[in-house]
Amino acid sequence: MERTDPGCFERLSARQAPRRFRIGCADSRAPANVVAGLAPGAVFVQRNVAKVVHDPDMNLLSTLAYVVEGPGVRHVILSG
Repeated sequence: MERTDPGCFERLSARQAPRRFRIGCADSRAPANVVAGLAPGAVFVQRNVAKVVHDPDMNLLSTLAYVVEGPGVRHVILSG
């Protein structure tokens, strides 16, 4: 990545400000930013088995609260 985009990792280390939050399956073969055609750092990701969303899932709820209140995510994507 540094060869094609010099300074990429330095910029990524400076601040996290994605506009998208993706809830998806924990399948390691499908990196969220690659599937969406986005650069690293463009999407905040929550992965779980079968991309299940239910209200007792405190990990998902705390992540959702963080991305909306912290980095200011504008779009929540539930994908399969």
